[in-house]
Amino acid sequence: MTTVDNISSARTLITILKVTGFWHWHKPEEKSGSITTLELCYRFIVHLPLTFVFISLMWTEVLTSKSLEEAGNVMYITMTETGLLCKIFNIWLMGKEAWSFIDELKKNKQLQMRTDSECKLWLEEHRKFKRVAFSYIIGSLVVAYIAFISVLFLSKYELAYGYYVPFEWKNPTKYWYAYFFDMIAMSLNCLSNITLDMTYCYFMFHIGALYKLISFRLAALEQMKEVDVIRELKSIFRLHKHTKRLTLECQRLVSAPVLAQIMLSALTLCFSGYRLIHLNIIKDLSQVFSMFNFLGVMAFQIFLFCYYANEITVNANHLTWSAYNTNWLHYSKSTKNLVFIYMEFLKQPVTIKVANLFDVGLPIFSRTMNNAYSLFAVLIKMSN
Repeated sequence: MTTVDNISSARTLITILKVTGFWHWHKPEEKSGSITTLELCYRFIVHLPLTFVFISLMWTEVLTSKSLEEAGNVMYITMTETGLLCKIFNIWLMGKEAWSFIDELKKNKQLQMRTDSECKLWLEEHRKFKRVAFSYIIGSLVVAYIAFISVLFLSKYELAYGYYVPFEWKNPTKYWYAYFFDMIAMSLNCLSNITLDMTYCYFMFHIGALYKLISFRLAALEQMKEVDVIRELKSIFRLHKHTKRLTLECQRLVSAPVLAQIMLSALTLCFSGYRLIHLNIIKDLSQVFSMFNFLGVMAFQIFLFCYYANEITVNANHLTWSAYNTNWLHYSKSTKNLVFIYMEFLKQPVTIKVANLFDVGLPIFSRTMNNAYSLFAVLIKMSN
């Protein structure tokens, strides 16, 4: 049997999180006081000027705007950055829990692959996730830098992502100070945002993959003798018990950032559309192109959260069908009872619920899009 790295898709994400100050450098229980202090200082040095100050300047620009149109030009990115703050504070407050969660996924023997076919299934699932993560991260960075390139083709001085600048910057000299601060701060914030997005998505992806693994093992019961089926069923019950507990842990880890993302995304899409309709297609063609790309990335960001949460529900619901398709008709009464009890247990739905308000899934994605359009229509009426 070949060995498989259970968390192969998460390793690059965790490395980026360590560099950006969002992940513990060592196991929390084993860290000395000096290492903890060094981590805190590193986070402070990296994020105070380039994250917190930058977002504060964005909100200052919004609050000091003289018109709704002027505020709308900044509000769309300000909402996105506010969502980033929620993700940052969540990963810092729940850093130990996130570390323990990943550590268990990596080391728990109940969660290890046992056969070559299981390894093949697991690697294929991780390859799919890596493709999505790579496409999302590269695509988001490209969209972010398209905005910086597009403003260079304008006839007047503009910033790619507006914020309050405490000096007169619309001149050939000082413009570049404002421009490069904007670029450096937004580069860090963009990288932080998309990496945290994919980390939270990975938590949900891994749980969904575990339910798919259980379904795969149930399907394999058809080829076994009844003596082996009883032993395998007990093993499946133990795996399912671990997976249910990990599902609740995953829900605690992703609940706050997913809720913030869904609530703020409607506003982000709304103000993005509002800014788009105020751009002149001919004169501001590069910015129009940049805004369309931004809208696509934002919609995809919401979709990812909803999709991976939905996969948990879909894969968990499929277990009932997998259990029913075993050769239970040819088992003894005691073995049949085991299968029946398990199928009764599977009637309880498995979902990712945020703040005990609603279940996350693809219907939430549709609802968020509808809410964004409704807010956009209201904003247009207010503007008129």
